Amino acid sequence: MTMSKRSSSTLAIKSKPADYQHPALRVLRDAKLHFATMDQQPERILVGVTGSHGVFTVACVHDQDSDLIRLHVAYPIKATATAFDTVLRLLNHLNANLPGGGYLLDLNDGEISFRHCLHLDEAGRIEATSLVRALALSTSALDYALPLIASVAQCGSGEECFCGVTDTSESR
Repeated sequence: MTMSKRSSSTLAIKSKPADYQHPALRVLRDAKLHFATMDQQPERILVGVTGSHGVFTVACVHDQDSDLIRLHVAYPIKATATAFDTVLRLLNHLNANLPGGGYLLDLNDGEISFRHCLHLDEAGRIEATSLVRALALSTSALDYALPLIASVAQCGSGEECFCGVTDTSESR
């Protein structure tokens, strides 16, 4: 189901066609990945990815308006308000060294996430290799930076949180 705005005060719900199929479904099945679909939100698939820090859920959302698939992983930790500035600096540094996607900090609640998107072809399909690589990038991003992000996110403000950050791009 998607929400469409009918007027400023009334929202109408329009249903997905009965034959709707998420563009990533075939790829996920062929790759034998663990995933879950939701009857009420067929445009959303939850994919389980395993990394060195455990199993995480990647939301795979089909955005029909933009002809793309958005990948989103929420981290299991939140930044404290006093660490926001330092976390933002760290995430910007990490983003500069990524081949795609990016880390984000929600300034409302401190949630740290990794997001990526993939464009669909003219027929509304996704290339299998692209999706598998994007999921691998999400897993690598988790494995690579989670300990550092967690320690900085729980720290106060100041340079003491940033020890070792400048060395991260060299250690890859």
